[in-house]
Amino acid sequence: MIGGELPASVARAVLPGPDLSKLDPAALKRNRERALARAGALKPPITRVLPVARALEIGGRALVVEELRLADLAELQAWLEGQVPHPLDGLPPAWADPEPDTRLGRLGAAWEASATWPPRLGSDEGARLLASRQGHAFFVLLAARRRQPGFGLAEALELVDRATPAEWAGLVRSAYAIHPRLEIAAELAPDLSPGGGSDWCRSLHRAAEVGNSYPELAEMTVGQWRNTYSEGKAAELSPEFAATSRRVRQALNGEGRADG
Repeated sequence: MIGGELPASVARAVLPGPDLSKLDPAALKRNRERALARAGALKPPITRVLPVARALEIGGRALVVEELRLADLAELQAWLEGQVPHPLDGLPPAWADPEPDTRLGRLGAAWEASATWPPRLGSDEGARLLASRQGHAFFVLLAARRRQPGFGLAEALELVDRATPAEWAGLVRSAYAIHPRLEIAAELAPDLSPGGGSDWCRSLHRAAEVGNSYPELAEMTVGQWRNTYSEGKAAELSPEFAATSRRVRQALNGEGRADG
């Protein structure tokens, strides 16, 4: 079995990109209008905004994979929701409940369980579930299906069983458009805060308020999302990443791991 899924510390850095949920529409519009100017100043490669398919080898088979779109992330979230019991599973409608006297207690248990359901993409629990064989295969399917017509889950499972850790790492980098510095930082200076997922609904709502329709947002790649709504700032060049960079350099200089 190949290694684990994208670490939650990396997922929080690269999946949502900027968290738009706390920005007012005016500030968001300013961010969007400055995106191209900022991108020109930082000079990231053109593939940050115009992603291309990549030819990779997974499990002994050549595949052409694409950067994931936001719609693909929604499918990953839906997959996660199917991996854990729904809080109301096993609880019949009130009119068909054979044990009405105990119904209130079971409703109370379902209410409590619903507080943490479903596991979120980008959370520690989500990363754990996606690290399963089935989770790996579904991820391969999403990354490969557009360029390999007819490619299905059964074939993805076979490739997962044969894939090497190096092949898997390459696939994750391509699908999530991960810069090397983010990946290195996740190992040497990990974000140890609990991974609870991202406020996608509010972030997408904010983006829609400044002109993007939901169907347009669904087709945006993860790299395009990060670039468009972060003023063109690459995550590894952003001011927020400066403290992480310092911790990485401390670790490389033998001054102790950031998690120590």
